[in-house]
Parts: sequence; structure tokens; C-alpha cells
Amino acid sequence: MITTYAEAARQVLSGTIPDIALRAPEEAAQLLRDWLAATSRRWLMVLDDVQDPQDLHGLWPPPNDSGEILLTSRRRDAALHTATSMWHRVIELGVYTKTEAIAFLTKALAGHAVERVQLQGLAEDLGRLPLALSQAVAFLHDKPLLTVASYRRRLADRRYTLADVLPSSAELPDQYAATVDATWSLSIDRADRLRPRGLARPLLEVASLLDPHGSPLAVFTGTVVRDCLAAAVGREVDEEAVQDGLACLHRLNLLTLDPTRPGRAVAVHPLVQRAVRDALTPAHVGDLARLTADALLDLWPEFDTADLGVARTLRSCSEALDAVTASALSQPDYHPLLFRIGRSLAESGQITAAATHFLRLHRDATGRLGPVHPQTLAARCHLARLQGMAGDASGAVTEFEALRATAEGAVGSDDDLVMAICNDLAHWRDESGDSAGAIAGYERLLADHQRVLGPDHVGTLCNRGNLASCRGNAGDAAGALADLEALLVDQLRVLGPDHHSILITRRHLASFRGQAGDVPGAIAEYEMLLAEQQRVLDPDHPSTLTTRNNLIYWRSSAGNATRAVAEAEVLLADQRRVLEADHPALLTTRANLASWRGEAGDTGGAVAELEALLADQQRILGSDHPSALSTRGMLARWRGEGGDPARAVAEYESVLADQRRVLGSDHRDTLITRNNLASWRGDAGDLAGAVEDLQALLADSARALGAGHESTLTIRNNLLSWQTRADLQSWPAWWKILVMQWWAHGA
Repeated sequence: MITTYAEAARQVLSGTIPDIALRAPEEAAQLLRDWLAATSRRWLMVLDDVQDPQDLHGLWPPPNDSGEILLTSRRRDAALHTATSMWHRVIELGVYTKTEAIAFLTKALAGHAVERVQLQGLAEDLGRLPLALSQAVAFLHDKPLLTVASYRRRLADRRYTLADVLPSSAELPDQYAATVDATWSLSIDRADRLRPRGLARPLLEVASLLDPHGSPLAVFTGTVVRDCLAAAVGREVDEEAVQDGLACLHRLNLLTLDPTRPGRAVAVHPLVQRAVRDALTPAHVGDLARLTADALLDLWPEFDTADLGVARTLRSCSEALDAVTASALSQPDYHPLLFRIGRSLAESGQITAAATHFLRLHRDATGRLGPVHPQTLAARCHLARLQGMAGDASGAVTEFEALRATAEGAVGSDDDLVMAICNDLAHWRDESGDSAGAIAGYERLLADHQRVLGPDHVGTLCNRGNLASCRGNAGDAAGALADLEALLVDQLRVLGPDHHSILITRRHLASFRGQAGDVPGAIAEYEMLLAEQQRVLDPDHPSTLTTRNNLIYWRSSAGNATRAVAEAEVLLADQRRVLEADHPALLTTRANLASWRGEAGDTGGAVAELEALLADQQRILGSDHPSALSTRGMLARWRGEGGDPARAVAEYESVLADQRRVLGSDHRDTLITRNNLASWRGDAGDLAGAVEDLQALLADSARALGAGHESTLTIRNNLLSWQTRADLQSWPAWWKILVMQWWAHGA
């Protein structure tokens, strides 16, 4: 900097100080500063690309109303902000806006026939970075046969480095002193020499593999990355040292730190990331990828429901890591992070995306590891589960049956994977309507759990809860209550009061208490559970929100539909704020809200909400999903309640045909629809048809569910009611009046 000042002094002061060229550089520089402070002539000093604020120590041009200073730097050091804070202004220049980037490219490539969509794509490919866009334009001008579309394909091709798709130093236009990658390389070297020495480069290498829009600070300050840094620099590295190392990169403008966004606190421009990765050997990329995957997995909660915002960030970082490191996470075997990505997608309600992820993983694993490798079987297990979640419970059962046979032959019947498959098989049998098969499956699995894992293992306890709930779903609510109460005692003894399994058991207890007829007891238990979940989890935790929905349901069962509508509207607003836009819990609440709105007397509002819900369910889940079919049944009901029983009959007939095709004739939902159809047939005036339908339904329900099942008993009562009404039609009018009065007085 002194040499630069001295040269400027020789040019400016040669007329007033003839021997200026003979003065020492330090003296010449000071003479220039003195002249700048005293002169009344207008002057402008441009200090371009200041590499280090220390270079200006004692050399800042003095303040003078006649002069202006323009300083440019990639640095963000406090020294540049405070050295002359009384008389300077700092302007942070980021990347171009979309409009600015398109305007620049349109003008710079005026001689090229380029569609606007290609210009937009090129701007985004280069992150709208002015330096990169300018050098890309120069690269294109030097290659007249290269179209923008072809250039973009080169940019996306991992075989090309950044140096391959931008001008070399010999090809740069005059206004550029260095290539993009060389500019950043120098900055990285400088950052790595700052205190704490040696941390900046490895931290930037980790950040270069993550989501450019931001990654959690905790990825870098966690023990996985800190242990690696300590091994690299030969000293202990604590969280404060990591934060200081990241700050060095921030000072050199190699990344951006934003403490106001903890989940996205560390952001790196994608071209900086690419330049960093280009300098790494394939072996180092592989090691770094698995280290970063370990760090992400270490930070990821066991269940996404703990914090969906954290889950979204970790998922985007993991997907970015997998995308930029090719097959590093699948060699020699598949890193658990790849399975966690798919689980997270499923837990957030993105069933199609999760299925696509696991289908790719399963195909790849089959080719790399073989069809019976445990990881291949695990991917297949996730696919079968997602098949059920997508609405095909019977298909899931078929797949899990085949999967169980394959897995038992590959790893043995006592392996954890086989037990997980058996648990899923029992669950989807229950969902498909095969209650007896589900109960038998859970009973066999419980015996295996107790033999292999022991009676107090968390898996054994969870299996007892699944078995009890399955029995309750089959109609034995009282038996389920007894089993769950005994289970809760053991869970409290083994796991402690705040374990998530205990909260699940308490939720099931409250539900079956209500189903057993104790609605006030169910409400009281849900209220206590809600208080515990708000304490242990969080008021916005998805499980807490689900409990609020269940509590509203049982309160509405006590006869207060208006209150249910008001509470459901508040709940829905909270879920929309917290959950993914298409999360299944949102769809469930919307269905319940519509039903409660109808029960409160607003049948028109119920129909309108259900029509909107059905459109969303068919878009998200598909037309044949059981939830979409259930919503169609609800629509039929409220259209009937609105005064059109004939339309209700027609719509129930349509739903029934689809449920028989999709779910089967003995599925619980199918039987419920038949019961509703019979009732609306009677309300439409066809009493004989209602009786005939209910007689056939009663026989089928007793066969499929059992004579003592709650649904079978409900059907029996409905049949008695419609038979009585049908019989009344043939009685004299005066006798009908007497009987109706008798009923009205509760005789």
C-alpha cells in the first residue's frame, strides 16, 4: 500500500515537489496524505480490492470535504467499518437480483439468440454472482459455437470443474485480475492463517457439501466435526474455536453467518462450494462426505415430530450432501443418513417423495449389494410401509408376507429386521380389516420379543401396546383398557414418566376409555395428557396438536359441536403454521372441522369444506386413498342432511363400489358405508330396501368382525329401528300415532 501511495504521490505532486521521485516511499506516502488533507482541489481515491485492512493501518486518506474515497473489498472486518466511521458509509453488495441478472445477461449477450428462460436458468446456475456472470459471458464470447443451453449443461456436468467452464487467467478481460476460483483460493488461504489458525479451510470444506441456502451451526460445533478438527490441527477444539473459525470465513466473505437463523446460520454461495470441492481429491471427498453425514445424523432427532423446522433443514442439507458427493454415501455400504432422509420425508407426509427416494435406494442396493443384503431388505421394508401409507393396505400385507419369508432365510427369524417386518405385517393386516390375523401376528411377535429381548425391553413393551390397541380396534375396548393400564404401570417402572412410549400409551388409554362409553373419563385423560405433552414436548409439537384434535372430538361427542368448531379452527391455524402444507394431520383436522360444522347446523359450510378437502386429498393422496373415500362418504352424509337424501343414496352407492374395489367387502370402512347407505335409503323413503340391506350387512359384520363387535351391535340396533318403521307403514294411522307418542315419552 505504501508503494502504491508513493507512486500516486510522484504523479500528483511532481509539479510542486520536484524531487518527489527521490523521496523514500514512506515519506512520499505521507506527503500525499498531507496534500490530500490540505488541498481545495476535488479528488477521488479508489482503493480497489483491499486484501487486508491492516495494509491501511496509518494510511487512511485524511477527511477532507474536497475529496472522496471509494474502497472495495471482499472483507467484512470490523476495521473497515470502524476505522473512519465518522465520515464513511459502508454499502454491502450482494448478488444481483433476478431482474438485475437478466438485464445484465440480456445486454452482455445481445449478439446471441437466447431465450429468456435460458438466461434465467444461467443466472440461477451461477447464483446471480456478478463476477461469475461476467466471466461466463466472456467464456461464451470466446466460443461462438457454444450455446447458452449447452454451456448450462457443462455447468451441471460434474466431470467439469469450475476452471473448465470459466475463462483461464490468460483469457480474462482486462478488468479482471484473477479467475473466480483463483480469487477464492487466495481468500481461503488468508482465512486459514487467521486465528484460530488452521480451522477455516476444513470448516469450509464441510460447508461446501451442505445446502447453500444455509445449514445449522450445530453441525459444525457438534462433537463429530470438532473431533475431526482436533485431529487435523493437533489440539483441542471447543465450540468457541469453531465459531471463531467460521467467523474468519465470514470476514473473508467466503460464507455468511446469520445468528438470527439458527437452523440456517451458515450459508455458502454455491459457486464457492463448487470451487472448494474442485480442489479436493476423490478420496478426501469420500471421507469428508461420511464425516458430514455422521454430523448430520448425530444432530437429527429420533423422530421428526420433535421439530419439523429442524427436520426440513437437516433433510435439505442431507439431500445436498448426497447430490454433490456422488456415490460416497453408498460405499462400501449405505450410510444410515440415506435411510433417515426417506424416513423424514414419510414423517412429514410426503409419501410420494419418500417412496421415490426408497425406490432409488432399493434399486441401487439390489445392484450393489444383492437382493437379500440387510440394507436392501431394509429399503424394501420402507417401500412396503409406504405402500400401505399411500392407501394400499392389502398390497402392503402381501409385500410384507413375501419380505418376511425372504428376510427369515437371509438373517434368521430372531433378527431385529425380521421382528420389525412382523410388526409391520400385523399393523397392515389390522388396517386392511383382518383383525384376527393382526391379533395373531402381534401375539406371536410378543412371544418372540419376550424370548429374545426380555419382558422389559422397550420393543417388547411397545409390542404389548400394539396388541392391546389392535384388540380394542377389533371391538374389545374394555379388554384393551385393562391391557393398556397394566402396560402403563410397567412402562413407568422401566422407562420413566416422560418417555415418548408412555405418552403414546396414555393417548390410547384415553381413546379406548371413550370407546368403552366413558366419554367424561376420556376427556379428563386427554386433558391431562395434553398438559404433559405441552410440558415434555412442546405446545407446537405435532403429537401435542394431535391430542388437541382428539380432545375436541370427545368434547364434541359430549354434545358441544359449536365449541368443537371454534377449537378446531384455532387448531387448524396452529397446524398450518407448524406443519408442512400437505401434512396428513392437516387433512384430518379439516375433515373433522367440516363434520363438526355440520353438526353445529351449518350443513352448507360442511359441504363446501369437504368439497375443498376432497380436491386436496385426491391431489395429494390419490382418488383411491381410504381417506379420500371416507371424505366422499362424509360429503354424501351432509348433502343428505342438507335436504337431499336421494343424492346421498347415489353418492354412498358410488363410494361403496370404490371401497369394495379398493379395500375389499369385509373392510371396516366398507361395512360402515353399507350401514350409512341403508339408513339414507330408508330416509329417502325405501324402508324395505333399508331393512334388506341391513339384514345382509348384519350377517356379514358378524362374520367379519364378530357378533359382539361394537359395529355389529350398532347395525343390529339400526336394523331393529328400520324394521319397526317399516312395520308401522302397514298399521292404521291411529295406532301409529299411539306408538309414536309412546316412544316419545320414553316408554
